[in-house]
Amino acid sequence: MPTNINVILDHPDIVYFPGQTITGRVNLTTTSPKNCRGVKVKFKGYSKVHWTESKKQGDKHVTRHYRSSESYYNTKYYVWGNGSETNLPPGFHTFNFSFMLPPSLPSSFESEHGKVRHEVSAALDLPMAFDKECKKFVSVSSLHDLNTIPGVNSPVQRNETKHLCCWCCKSGPISIVLNIDKTGFVSGESMPINAECTNMSNRSMNKTKAKIVQKVTCYAEGKSKSSTRTVASLEHPSIPWGESDIWSGVLLKIPPLAPSELPGCQNIIIKYTFEFSMDPSGMAFDLDVDLPITIGTIPLRNAHQNIMVPPRRRGYPAPPAAVPTVPVAPPAGLVAPDPDSQPVDEKSPSYTSNPTAPGAPPGYPSAPGAQPGYNPSPSASFAPGAPPGYPDASGAPPAYPGTPGAPPGYPSAPPGYSPPHAGGAAPSAPLYFPGCVNYPDMPPPSYDECVFGPHKISNDSDDEDSDKTGGEFAPRYVTYGFM
Repeated sequence: MPTNINVILDHPDIVYFPGQTITGRVNLTTTSPKNCRGVKVKFKGYSKVHWTESKKQGDKHVTRHYRSSESYYNTKYYVWGNGSETNLPPGFHTFNFSFMLPPSLPSSFESEHGKVRHEVSAALDLPMAFDKECKKFVSVSSLHDLNTIPGVNSPVQRNETKHLCCWCCKSGPISIVLNIDKTGFVSGESMPINAECTNMSNRSMNKTKAKIVQKVTCYAEGKSKSSTRTVASLEHPSIPWGESDIWSGVLLKIPPLAPSELPGCQNIIIKYTFEFSMDPSGMAFDLDVDLPITIGTIPLRNAHQNIMVPPRRRGYPAPPAAVPTVPVAPPAGLVAPDPDSQPVDEKSPSYTSNPTAPGAPPGYPSAPGAQPGYNPSPSASFAPGAPPGYPDASGAPPAYPGTPGAPPGYPSAPPGYSPPHAGGAAPSAPLYFPGCVNYPDMPPPSYDECVFGPHKISNDSDDEDSDKTGGEFAPRYVTYGFM
């Protein structure tokens, strides 16, 4: 069997929020010894925009590519090895990893011309050969609190009227009176539509239609490219001439969507519009009413009482007074990167797992493998024999046989030693929905796939980050269950 490497996330089906910790493990299987520099993990967040425009120049068609990108974080470190060539023994190996997301990030997003992605990858670092690599995408969401946005809780009314045909054969008017209770919504919430559509013309209306449209505008090299797609819609049947159609509290449900504006991203902007229209038969333009709306991740306070607890999260513990964001220590034996170096050059000398490693930066934790700045809880109980600062015994890895109390990867362990997986990644604080901290009585959301479904991760020539993956990815978004 060839060498196989896989990334296993401890929480693959949730949404992570800025400041939370991604944990998991790397599973590696090989049937023969491998000469390598180690096993490394990489955490990367970025946005990319790309589109093309063609125009004719003489007898030729010229295609111009427009591109832009942003990097939000790019960190890598070894979970086994230190960049120097060594032999990885055959067999099954597992290595824990953890990474704390930065405090401010844009939400995951996929569209035709722009994307925001957050990814975890692992690689067997092979000298003079292509690395054996596996990549997983994770869903990240920013907090977009509707309670902090002026005006979105206010009702809106629109009146629109038009006459069909030209002045010489002008008919009676068609009109729309539209009332919306508010313009701020979250995924899972339903918009009540109240409208009166009157047809005083001399022809019938094919239909009346309500829909929510997402407009994505991408920016690159001083230009912009916009595209739209319908996220939800409803229709009423035809209206004969001289009659009316009443929409009385008709509900249009908001599907799982990225928040408005895409906060934290500068080269992709998302806007949502509610559009209501009457479609006349024959040669005539529709009568349209457009209202900008805002999609958030924390609902308006007066909507909290209508939220249901998701079935799979009933009994979920109440969030603490503050969101736990203390980083956790990666497994012992990990080689930590220099915190002042982003990205890390995996070929450069790194700090070893020895707590007294020469050259360690000031304040570097004494726990082998702990990330720079790791500060364990003072109330934690420590595993017997574990180095100072290592998490409690429930998640501490077993000591290396023959060396009482020594953590795996400690200098006395032979090269290539791979400890058995001890029930998951290094212990981490529970992942709470941080929006509940300011609203403790608000039931937590669930995390559902984007309404547009999986996005194909293809071997696009302009996307070097996708070439090694293939497959599909559907971002998950905060979604509430309303009564």
